[in-house]
Amino acid sequence: MKFRLAPSAISEIETILQGLAAESAVGAMAVAARFDQVFRKIEDFPAIGKPTNRKNMRCANTHPYPYFIFYKTSSSLIEVVAVRHGARSPRSMPARPR
Repeated sequence: MKFRLAPSAISEIETILQGLAAESAVGAMAVAARFDQVFRKIEDFPAIGKPTNRKNMRCANTHPYPYFIFYKTSSSLIEVVAVRHGARSPRSMPARPR
């Protein structure tokens, strides 16, 4: 199964990490490492995230950091479509966990 980050997700990650790096380079590196860990878990275990109200979309958290990773699954592809801070408006999320 292929794993990829959508261009929109890449942009969101870059924005998050740039904002964090302005405050703490070490903090940004820690969050980036956690994103990578969660991406690997999703790739190895696609059902690890919570189901959402959208078909074939799941949501994984990045505990202890307050971000949610939204990804779609199919028989041949796992695609991360969004990475959002948990404090953002629920309306800005691409889906709602069940």
